[in-house]
Amino acid sequence: MRDTLVIRSPDGRATATVCPDHGAQLASLIAPVRGIPRDVFYRRGSFWESIVDGGGLPYLFPVVGRHRLDEHAGRYRWQGKDFDMPMHGFSLTRRWPVVDAGPHHVEVRLCSDASTLALFPFPFEVRLCYRLENDGLFIRQFLDGRGGGFPLAAGFHPYFALSPEDVEGCEIEGSFEAVGTYDGTYTGVEHWEPAVPRMGVAALARGSRVVRVANSDAVHIRVHGEPWMTMMARSDGVPAFRYLQFYRSGADPFICIEPWMDLPNALNRGCPLVTGLSEATLALCWHG
Repeated sequence: MRDTLVIRSPDGRATATVCPDHGAQLASLIAPVRGIPRDVFYRRGSFWESIVDGGGLPYLFPVVGRHRLDEHAGRYRWQGKDFDMPMHGFSLTRRWPVVDAGPHHVEVRLCSDASTLALFPFPFEVRLCYRLENDGLFIRQFLDGRGGGFPLAAGFHPYFALSPEDVEGCEIEGSFEAVGTYDGTYTGVEHWEPAVPRMGVAALARGSRVVRVANSDAVHIRVHGEPWMTMMARSDGVPAFRYLQFYRSGADPFICIEPWMDLPNALNRGCPLVTGLSEATLALCWHG
């Protein structure tokens, strides 16, 4: 078992377990959803050994998804030089030192070094602050380009713990701009089509779909028509969480509804630069 830190909501009804030396992931979030304490996140038995697809709540930095340059999977080109980038970036393999902690919050930090510069040739500092309130989990990202700038396509990959029956009855509701269908490499969207305000997540996952969300709008997650969780995003100087990615693994008891700042292959397509100090917040609020 790796080192963990446990934080609690002020009313003591919710707890979260943060894993600074395991990619700054959350291993669990026990909250009174619909009045019943339950772990919001699914965690595989291999969670502590797995880098990708272990469950919990991973943070993906500096990119999401796969990259592809010509016929080379996992590669991108920046200013004429080729680099290799693992799927979902490299933050999951790093230890994030704790810079501040209290009963209700933990703040961790990741800084560029020689090993990151070999993959991503930009100086950076990123801090994550996990804070539990009585009604939700609030995650603040503080991003600093260290006097320069760096391209950003970060995101989160929550494994929401739901039975297969509940996954089939799970829907998202909000202001959605479009639904895209990935190509066979999952590095590009073949086409976009109009979205509707409420969609079933199981069908989206099966269809290799991605949803573009209107700026700064809440996404409501419903299970069998009843409110279950709400995602809210806010950003200052960086891209908002404009996309929702979906992932399901057979009949495993979870569904991933992933808020992403950009799409796969972002470094090859060109994505916005973070300059100076910027901030973005993702909130997961439960319905008691």
